[in-house]
Amino acid sequence: SKRLFEYLLSVKNVGPNVALAVLNIGSVAAVSSAIASGEVAYLQTAKGVGKRAAEQIIVELRDKLGAKATLDAEHIVSRAGVNMQDDALQALVSLGYSEIDAQTALSGVDKSLPTEERVTAALKGGA
Repeated sequence: SKRLFEYLLSVKNVGPNVALAVLNIGSVAAVSSAIASGEVAYLQTAKGVGKRAAEQIIVELRDKLGAKATLDAEHIVSRAGVNMQDDALQALVSLGYSEIDAQTALSGVDKSLPTEERVTAALKGGA
């Protein structure tokens, strides 16, 4: 997380407060992955980070974090059988869950259910 903090500080117009705010929105892996995959909206959930700042962070750090995030993502996918195209998983992540927590919440839910029912079941703690 110290390295990610230093990377964030290297971005034009990003100071310590903004860097800390970005680190506080999720795990280092989640934030790195969001930067590497260009998730502007996710970065904007950090206090004091607007669209321009989020885009600037992505533009300047995408390549630095891209290779590592891809390796981390592949490790997570191969370990847990995660489908990043899973709409229910994405819905939970957009609600503030980390990808790992969202996967855990969905792990006991029947995959054949419609997305809305899977999300509801996951939020209630399994099916």
